[in-house]
Amino acid sequence: MEKKYSELIQRLYKLTKERKLEWRKTSSENEYMLELNAATFAISKGIEYYNNSASEFIAVSMYNDKNMVIPIVSVMVGDNEYPFLESLYNEAVDSCTKETETLEKVLEELDRLDLPF
Repeated sequence: MEKKYSELIQRLYKLTKERKLEWRKTSSENEYMLELNAATFAISKGIEYYNNSASEFIAVSMYNDKNMVIPIVSVMVGDNEYPFLESLYNEAVDSCTKETETLEKVLEELDRLDLPF
């Protein structure tokens, strides 16, 4: 990944994990987007087929104020950056679905119902 984008991706990850950024689902399968005032970001996960083989990839793109795409990074499974980008992808999914928050609320509710009498 280009150095100029490395800090950007790290900050997106950190702020998403801290729940300061909220991603939403796009109409594409396995793609999520984040809208900021200065740009919109998309992160997607998929399978690329080449010469009768398949490999999973994660891609991050940025869209400027004219909605023109600026590719940031695209990595395949096995690339050094893949685990970190997969973490960002998973945080984006969790940000959208609110899975972690929902699970915590359910467990709290179940704890209240499981009071000894």
